[in-house]
Amino acid sequence: VDVGCGTGSLVMKLAASGYNVVGIDVSDGCINITRSRVKQGGLSDKVTVSKGSAYKISIPDCSVDAVIAGEVLEHLKDDASAVLEFSRVIKPGGICLITVPANPKLWDVWDEMAGHVRRYNKDELVRLFEKYKFRVVNVRYWGFPVMRIYHWLIFLLWAKMTMKKKSLESENLDV
Repeated sequence: VDVGCGTGSLVMKLAASGYNVVGIDVSDGCINITRSRVKQGGLSDKVTVSKGSAYKISIPDCSVDAVIAGEVLEHLKDDASAVLEFSRVIKPGGICLITVPANPKLWDVWDEMAGHVRRYNKDELVRLFEKYKFRVVNVRYWGFPVMRIYHWLIFLLWAKMTMKKKSLESENLDV
């Protein structure tokens, strides 16, 4: 199950590799794009795409080998309920693979623009999953130092200018 499948890039790769995949997302637009990509790719026999939430996955208990949630948990007010739901649908011995933004000290305007509720530190993330009977095998940090420099020197300046411009535009609407 790809929770928060977006426009289906991972769904397509997994299905093309022979896996049966369920993609869920809260966005009608993303669901429509993913369904179209699946159909065009001739993978309809391998993929089910439906509107859904990380809080309530329409799949029976202990019925999937893996849950993937890439860049999802940081958007949820109640991340614990989502992790509990992941635990419910995964078969014993199954895998849960997630990615989240790390290091709360790096919170900036990008997190706000992206709709993040939080960033995680390693211990907090491990405790969250262990609480719901996951055995955490590996936690890795990844990224590239050059990207962090780009983020600070270029992207954040652009983001701040964009937010300032939108703020000015909305002020002009009130005249």
